Amino acid sequence: MMLNTPEQIMAFRLLSLRAQLKLEMCGMKSSGGAIRPRVAKEFGLSPRAKRQDYIDAINNKLKELKP
Repeated sequence: MMLNTPEQIMAFRLLSLRAQLKLEMCGMKSSGGAIRPRVAKEFGLSPRAKRQDYIDAINNKLKELKP
């Protein structure tokens, strides 16, 4: 499967961020540092917000991308 449109690429990126957040919730760490500050900056959330708030924001953005 090839991702050709900007919407498909954005959806893949958002799914990847959501997966990274879920893994971070389980205690895994990434080599690039914590994902929460990057997601907070992108979505305008507080860096101290609950992880579920981040996941909800990503899910809402994914719903906007669906036709």
